[in-house]
Amino acid sequence: MPFLPTYNDYQLKYKIKLDQKNEITIISLGALDFNELNLEANKTEYQRYILEYLPDNDQWNYVIGMVYKHYKDNGYDTWVASRNYLKNKQVKYRNNIEVDSLKTLDYDSDEIENKFRYENVTIFENGIKLNYGVGFEYDKYYNNTYNKYFFLGSRLT
Repeated sequence: MPFLPTYNDYQLKYKIKLDQKNEITIISLGALDFNELNLEANKTEYQRYILEYLPDNDQWNYVIGMVYKHYKDNGYDTWVASRNYLKNKQVKYRNNIEVDSLKTLDYDSDEIENKFRYENVTIFENGIKLNYGVGFEYDKYYNNTYNKYFFLGSRLT
């Protein structure tokens, strides 16, 4: 193969019953992935073509969240906090020679979301259900891209 992938994943769910009326649930998923060029695999035309344009790629991400629930006689309160993060990095060198002057791509990005939510559910004796809540979200995106193009061929007239 012209590239060597390494994929690592995890998942977690843990529930804690504090007492009859209170519980906490924690959930998380994540991944750590690497794609490294296999420069030894340049025997066929197809492999050489793939190696010429495919960058080294590192990516990792996770999401983690916690839910606290408090049960009452006529309903419950829920507090939810979560965060997710995606990091993506790609680097490519012309002819796969790792010299700064031959760098054609250097891409680095982060995507981050932090969220908080409160929700109340109240059920009245007459069967009416009242549900209200409030939420807050903070998002951030960062991107730094260096991309160098080479044009070969004829002149435009």
